[in-house]
Amino acid sequence: MKNFIIVILLVFVIGENIYIYMYPETFCKELREKGDDVLNGIKSKAKEVVNSKVEEEVDSIMPTE
Repeated sequence: MKNFIIVILLVFVIGENIYIYMYPETFCKELREKGDDVLNGIKSKAKEVVNSKVEEEVDSIMPTE
C-alpha cells in the first residue's frame, strides 16, 4: 500500500514538472493571471480602507450644524 501511494505521488510530481517543461508559456501565463487576481484583490481592499479612513477624517474635521 505504501509503495502504491509513493508511485502515485511520484507520477503527480513528475507529471507536473513535465507539464511546466513542455508548456512554459502556459504555466507562466497561469501564474501571472493568478498573481494579477491576488494583486487586484489587495488593491481593492486597500482602496476601501483608505476611503473609509478619509471619510472618517473628513467627518471629524467638518463642523457639525
